[in-house]
This record gives sequence, structure tokens and C-alpha cells, in this order.
Amino acid sequence: MIRLSFLFILHVLFIGNVAAQQTIDLWEKEVPFNLVEGENTYFKSLDKSTQDSMLLVKKVIKPKLHVFLANGDAEKKKAVLICPGGGYTVLALEKEGFAVARWLNQQGMHAFVLESRLPDSTLQQHKAQVPIIDALKAMDLIHSQKAEWSISTLGVMGFSAGGHLAAWLSNAEEEAEALNMPFRQADFTVLLYPVISMQGEFGHSWSRQQLIGEHPSVTLAKKMSLEERVNEKTPPTFTVVALDDGAVSPVNGLKYHQNIQQIGGVSNYYEYAEGGHGFGLGQHLKSDVSNWPKEFLSWMSLNFL
Repeated sequence: MIRLSFLFILHVLFIGNVAAQQTIDLWEKEVPFNLVEGENTYFKSLDKSTQDSMLLVKKVIKPKLHVFLANGDAEKKKAVLICPGGGYTVLALEKEGFAVARWLNQQGMHAFVLESRLPDSTLQQHKAQVPIIDALKAMDLIHSQKAEWSISTLGVMGFSAGGHLAAWLSNAEEEAEALNMPFRQADFTVLLYPVISMQGEFGHSWSRQQLIGEHPSVTLAKKMSLEERVNEKTPPTFTVVALDDGAVSPVNGLKYHQNIQQIGGVSNYYEYAEGGHGFGLGQHLKSDVSNWPKEFLSWMSLNFL
């Protein structure tokens, strides 16, 4: 039985309404690899691009799934598991999670925002495995409710470091087997200004440091670089980057796209001149990057009728 986190719901009512119909604890009993107990740390910060106050979370001890079900008839709907970004240090819950979920609902799609744990050796053992085990669990949980929630197609969407997790989840059969967990392959993958690589000049050094350490072995860095994981089972992928991204090199998304194409997979890559990093839905921007949601809807209509 799914257990709701009522303490969290009360806390969110104090800091702001997320409008999720349910907030579910991912793990009903013991949370794997945790060293401590306690509550997640929520805070607000000013979004300099919009001058809005945005909700973030750090030191996630209790991973959760926020459920946003679209209104409408009983017809089966497409659904998206959303992985917010934050350099594997925080999660931008509102801008890259709840706001995106509400927009997907408006398009007639269900959405699920993953509040996954962030790698922290003071909070967990095996910190590098913590994000993926939570993502695998979330995907399995949604699959278990596909009939109840009338889901026809289930994909994963990730922003920045959440893009790394989304691409990882899309190619995580090895981890699922090692962790003795079901591997529920996503039907599609959506990557926004993603961290992909942990190696080379274009790899994102901060995410690498947080996830696998400042000086990982060459073997480990390669293993955690998702451009190296692409295979014939990699889902159809939609990638968006901005060339003026000063935080994560757009080469990350480009390499992943190119490697999918090289093996004959389905991948569409959208490169915009302006947009920077962390633009979310991009509706506050005057640049062409604000068109990516329309391009995504067209791509979904073309590939997933």
C-alpha cells in the first residue's frame, strides 16, 4: 500500500502549495543505504532570471514522489517522471519539477516529480548508487499503478544534473540487476541542458565531484558518462541545449544525441543560440529557447500517437 507523507504535506502548506494530488514516500520501510533518520531540508532562493522565489530541497533523507494526475476522461494518458536538477547538491523542485508537472497536466499528460536523495557520504553509504536506486524505485512504483492511473506511455525527463539521472535511468539495466531491482525501461527520454559526461573537458566537474568524487578512476568516470552507455535499448530521446550555457557545456547533450544516432536510434536535438542554463520551461525568456515546449509536444505527437 502506498503511504503518504502527511508531515511533508503540512510542511509544504507552510512554505508553498505544490498542488500535487499525492506525495508518496518512495520506500515504505527502511530507506536503502541511509545512515541517518530525519526530514528533508526545504528552503527558498531567489531565481535571478525571473526574480521569483523558488522552492529547493537539500539533504534529502526521505525520497518522495509527487503525483500530478491530469484531469479528463478515463482514456489512457502519456506520463512523465521528472528529475529536477541542482548539481547533485540540491533539487530545483519548483522551477524544474512542479512547474513542469503543472504544464504537462495542462497538455493532458500525467506527471510525477522525483524528489530523490542527493549523494552525501554523511547521510548514506554507497552515495553514488543512491540517486539511481531511487529513480529505479520511482519508475517501478509508477509501473505498478499504470492501470489505476490510466497510463499508456511512460517517459523520463531531466534537467541539468537531473538530465544525467534521467539518461542514467534510461540505460540502467546493469544497476537494476546489481541492486536486485526491476528495470522498467522508459518509453522516451527528454533532456534539458543535461549533464551527461563525467570525463573529458566537457564533463561537468561539480556533478562529478558530488557523485563519484573529485578524482575518480578513469574506469569509473567512463562508466558514469552516459554517452558511453548508449545501446540498442536506449529510448527515443529529445534533447534541448543553449549554446551560451556557461554552466554545463552543450557538448554533453550533443554527444549523447550523436551516439544514439550512430547506432541507428531515435534522437532529436534542439540547439538554441541563447538561453543560458537553468531556463526550465523558458517562458520568461524572449529567445527562441522558449519554443522548446512546443517542439516537445510536436515530437511526442509524431512519435507517440
